[in-house]
Amino acid sequence: MDVVSPFREARLLVGYAVPISIYQLINTFISRLDLLILAYFVGRAPGVTLATVGVYSAVIGTANGLRKVNQAFNPIFAPVVAGMTATGDHHIAAATYARLAQWMLWILLPLVAVLSLAGGTILLIYGPAFQQGGAWLGIVALASATNAFVSLGETVIMVQRPHLNLLHSSITCVVAFAGLLWLIPRFGPLGAAVGILLPYIVQGILRYATLRWVFHWKDSWSDIRSPLIAAGIAIVPALICRGFLSGIVGQVTSAAVFLAAFGVQWWQHHVHRKDKHA
Repeated sequence: MDVVSPFREARLLVGYAVPISIYQLINTFISRLDLLILAYFVGRAPGVTLATVGVYSAVIGTANGLRKVNQAFNPIFAPVVAGMTATGDHHIAAATYARLAQWMLWILLPLVAVLSLAGGTILLIYGPAFQQGGAWLGIVALASATNAFVSLGETVIMVQRPHLNLLHSSITCVVAFAGLLWLIPRFGPLGAAVGILLPYIVQGILRYATLRWVFHWKDSWSDIRSPLIAAGIAIVPALICRGFLSGIVGQVTSAAVFLAAFGVQWWQHHVHRKDKHA
C-alpha cells in the first residue's frame, strides 16, 4: 500500500477545500447583492428610498426562509451521494438525486405560492407600511426557492469537481451584478427582485448542464413532473379567486384554494405510488 506523506495529503486537502471556500463566500455575497445595490441607488432610482429599502430587507428576510428547506436534506444527502459516486454507483446516485428533488418541489412550490398570493398580508406582521412589498415578495421567494432547489446539484458537483461550482458561482455573480445594475435604475425594488431571480436561474442551468453532460446523468423530468403539474393545476382556481376577491380576503382565500388543490393532488400522487409499489 502506498504511503502518502503528510505534506502531500495536506496539499490535496487544501486544494479540495479552497475552491469550496471561495464559491461559498461568493454565494453568500450574491444572496445580499440585491439589497446592497438597491441601497446604493437610494434617491437615484424610481421609488428607491430608505423606507423602501427597509421594506425590501423585510421581504428578503421573509423569503430567505425557503433556503432552509435545503438544509434539512443536505446533511444526509451529501455523505450518501459522496459514497455512491466514490464507488461508481452513478445510476443510483442520480436516482437518489431525482427523488430528493421531487420531495423538495413538493415542499417548495406551495410555500412559494403562498408567499406570492398572500405576500401583502404576510408582510403586515411588520406593519401596514410593509404591505407594498407583497409584489416583490413573490419574486424574491421564487429566487430563494430556485436557489434552494439547485443547491442539490451543487452538493453533487462538490464531491468530485468543486472547481466547477466555483466557475458557476463566478458566472452567477457577474450575471447578478450586471442584471441588478441595469434593472434597479429602471424599475426600482421590482428590478432588484427580478435581478436576483435571473442569476439563480442561470446558476441552475449551469448545474443542470454539468450533471447532464459532464457527469452523464439522465434527465429527471419524469421525477419532478408531478409537483410541477400539480402546481400548474392548483394555480388556476387560486388566480380566479384572486381576480374576484380583493384585499386581505382575496389573498388569504386564493392561498387557501391553492393549498387545498395542491394537497389533493399530492395525496393522489402519494396513494398512486403506494399502489404502484404494493
